[in-house]
Amino acid sequence: MLSELSPITLASAGGLALGAAFGAVSQRSRFCLIAAVSNYALIRDSRQLQAWIAAFAVALLAAQAMDSAGVVALGESGYRRGGLDWVGAVAGGIVFGIGGALAGGCAGRTVVNAAAGGVGAMLALAAFSASAWATHFGFLEPLRVRIALATAAQVPDLSAAALLGVPALGLAIALGLAAAAVIVALRAHGSMVLVGAVVGGLVAAGWWVTGIAAEESFGELHPESLTYSGPLARAVALVMGQHLTAAAFGIALLGGTMLGAFAAAAVAGDLRWTLPARGRWRYYVGGGALMGVGATLAGGCNVGIGLTGSSTLSVNAWLAAASIVLGIRLGLALLERSEPGAD
Repeated sequence: MLSELSPITLASAGGLALGAAFGAVSQRSRFCLIAAVSNYALIRDSRQLQAWIAAFAVALLAAQAMDSAGVVALGESGYRRGGLDWVGAVAGGIVFGIGGALAGGCAGRTVVNAAAGGVGAMLALAAFSASAWATHFGFLEPLRVRIALATAAQVPDLSAAALLGVPALGLAIALGLAAAAVIVALRAHGSMVLVGAVVGGLVAAGWWVTGIAAEESFGELHPESLTYSGPLARAVALVMGQHLTAAAFGIALLGGTMLGAFAAAAVAGDLRWTLPARGRWRYYVGGGALMGVGATLAGGCNVGIGLTGSSTLSVNAWLAAASIVLGIRLGLALLERSEPGAD
């Protein structure tokens, strides 16, 4: 049945369905990397952290199993092609993490909160989208490209397995076992581990759907999965009349996430306008703007890098993900030192 659909239709339908599922799950569970880092750092609550570790492990194992079986060619994804852009990964990751901490939510969580009526999240999302467009397609693009060309190291394949000379699936299994051990050490919280496993499964499903679409498109499309910074930048570009290719999955994913979050909030009675606290609006706008710039430099947001990109074994993605976590800690420290009444 899937083979009867055109590649664009398949990618769009898959993105819409997966986005709706992610939006609903995220809205109910409050799945968020900012919460995972801040809750553990400040009060030693590891539930959100366990969800993220589980999501990483499931996405990694499933993606590598499909790649090994020839179901999807992860080497053709943007995370594995091109040079090692270490400056963009580190600087962009730190900037994104700081922005997320200031805005009070990561990329996916900001989309979900905005769909559920959070006015602060709407402000952050607008600033995020505008700055991501400016860095990806607008006036900041030449500077971004110039820096990348000057600093990126040329590497044929950014897979950690290829660089280490070990089997990719074997490395994924070892990392999956390590992730399971960490969750056990943190005293596994069953419901949040399940949430993470579901999110990781959605990432894997994205690779499967777009892998089929890419194969049917004869090179016009490339495998991809859940991410939000690129789709937000592309949404702005499309509104401005710019012609883009291969945007179907990401745009549908973005729309589906908003629909899923809206529906989940409505069913649970959580759908309401929520205004920012006094003086907090500038954190949402400034944080959102930093997230857009940082995500574009790093090659993706926390979902796109931390889960989707990392599941390909991309060294670039792992470096950016670690930098995002560092940026979140720096952002939290900035908030702690802010003047009384700033929040």
